[in-house]
Amino acid sequence: MGRDSEQRGQELRPGAARALSCVHLVGLAWFIGAEAIQLAGEGYTQRSLLLNFITYLIGVNGITIGAGHILLGVPVARSIGWSTRTPWQWEVGCANFSYGIPGVMVSGQDEGFWLAVVVVAAVFLLGAAIGHVREYLTLRNASLGNIGFVLYSDVIIPLVAIGLYLWYTN
Repeated sequence: MGRDSEQRGQELRPGAARALSCVHLVGLAWFIGAEAIQLAGEGYTQRSLLLNFITYLIGVNGITIGAGHILLGVPVARSIGWSTRTPWQWEVGCANFSYGIPGVMVSGQDEGFWLAVVVVAAVFLLGAAIGHVREYLTLRNASLGNIGFVLYSDVIIPLVAIGLYLWYTN
């Protein structure tokens, strides 16, 4: 994808790029809060840990990141170091919604539903991680939104979700 000529000279300020690349922290903050409330109330269970992880780190993050791609497309594209003249922002935002919305619906659903959410999120997030690495290796795109925190969360979140699901179901 790479940068286009319109984008050159219009880079985001480092603070704005850093903030956009750390939007995944929204779900993490909610997850930590939910776990603290769980521990203070009913206590820790594997089930609550898994459901809170899916709800906040997959669901809330998917919705938050999807909204960012759709509503803040130009600055998000700049933070990733990608062209602002493509429809990919809308498509990526909808893809994020495709796992984020069911992610916040897991409470009260069965284990098959949980697994479906985890699988869909894992396919997208791990695929996105591969894309970020490829972008870095082929175009040397070291923008914070490409090779920063987002890359780590695109790998860690699905792997931990898969691990928690397997731990709970076995």
